[in-house]
Amino acid sequence: MASCPKCSYSLVLLEHRGKYKCALCSRLFPQKEIDDKEFREWNKRQRVLDIEFSNKKTEEELVQISELKIQIKYLFNGLPKSTKEYQKEYFRKNKEKVLQRIYSYREKNKEKHKLNNRLARWRNKQKELAIENFV
Repeated sequence: MASCPKCSYSLVLLEHRGKYKCALCSRLFPQKEIDDKEFREWNKRQRVLDIEFSNKKTEEELVQISELKIQIKYLFNGLPKSTKEYQKEYFRKNKEKVLQRIYSYREKNKEKHKLNNRLARWRNKQKELAIENFV
């Protein structure tokens, strides 16, 4: 719907005169001028919509391409291993190194380990007593 360039009120087309007339201010405007202006505005809106659509399409294509890359990688390298599998493999390859690290940590934190063991035994004992008293 066309609107008046002066007062922004709706325009009425007078076909026999080839002009638009404003219902509020009674001014006349050439039909070609108003139609051209409407077309330019419509064209701007369409360009914005086309750009948004093409951006969405490009994003979707990029996602598909990245998924294809991942699938090709899996095709040639196999599925990725789980963390546990990596840990087991690392431990198998570096068993002496890992054990040495564990022993040295235990030596440095002997008191802490003793305290934790005592607490665990005490908790277990409390649980057993609670079960005996309940039954």
